[in-house]
Amino acid sequence: MNCARPSPRCRYISKGLQDGPLKVKLMQASARLATLAEQLLDLQRLDRIASHDQQEVDLKALCERVAGDIAPLAIMNRCTLSVEAPKPLWVRGDAPSLERALSNLIQNAIEHGGQGCDIQVRLWEPSGFEVLDSGPGIPEADRERVVAPFHRLVPRGRGAGLGLHLVAEVARLHGGQLTIGSSESGGAKMRLELNLAA
Repeated sequence: MNCARPSPRCRYISKGLQDGPLKVKLMQASARLATLAEQLLDLQRLDRIASHDQQEVDLKALCERVAGDIAPLAIMNRCTLSVEAPKPLWVRGDAPSLERALSNLIQNAIEHGGQGCDIQVRLWEPSGFEVLDSGPGIPEADRERVVAPFHRLVPRGRGAGLGLHLVAEVARLHGGQLTIGSSESGGAKMRLELNLAA
């Protein structure tokens, strides 16, 4: 199963079925539904966050924490995951939604970068972070569409098409934007810029 943290339902299915193609399909479907439910709940939560709920967040610590949590998934896909955050970078924001946004960007890089890709998380001054990978990248013609809800570059891929939409909504909540470009290696570069109006 390609799930970082299998849900209790995934574990129940896993124990109740014999190994085989049906078990794999059911576990993948269960993981996809769990991810979709989480993302829909995250989007609902964003609607309730007000600007006065925001506090000082150190993006250096946030990047290191999220990368550490996702490292097992990267290792399972034979990807390297590094963080370039030489010093603290403080922003005003909602830490849980920023963590979820970064988690989505890293998971997106793992899934679409392909087995063995290099993924780098780095701070972007004055107020943001970016995730770069060595995968095939996102064609320029698709860069605006990939943030639309339920849009997927790979129609039968694992995701529900909400991950990058959620990241773009987190950026909007923080007075910023999600920018999609190319990394130095030709892969994808996702930059989350915050507090642009400040």
